[in-house]
Amino acid sequence: MEFRRLSRNLYSSVRESEEANNKKPDLQIWDKNWCVNIECKIADNWSIPKLLDAIDSQLVTKYLKYPKYQHGILLLAKIKNLKSKKISFGELIDKIQKHAYEVKKKYSHIKDIKVIGIDYSIK
Repeated sequence: MEFRRLSRNLYSSVRESEEANNKKPDLQIWDKNWCVNIECKIADNWSIPKLLDAIDSQLVTKYLKYPKYQHGILLLAKIKNLKSKKISFGELIDKIQKHAYEVKKKYSHIKDIKVIGIDYSIK
């Protein structure tokens, strides 16, 4: 609702319908000329291979499969401050962004895929 209020009718946003297998809704923002599909994940709950696969099997295969959908974002949130991780959150974002760039090159209609990280564990 806040996106809608702030848009001043310049763009629209909608949460995806929740799927039967308890998949949490993502976000889609659009106007008449463009659309951005946003896949959201809490990075603490996902392994690196699963996050890489989220680019392929969710963002690209589900949300960017049609030519009119040319932009995607994988939004990762870090909630817990886990010291045992092998790579830093910034390194994780870079690794997934590199993968997203390679995946994007396979699809002529996709203009951009961004990986954005928000670290809520910083005090």
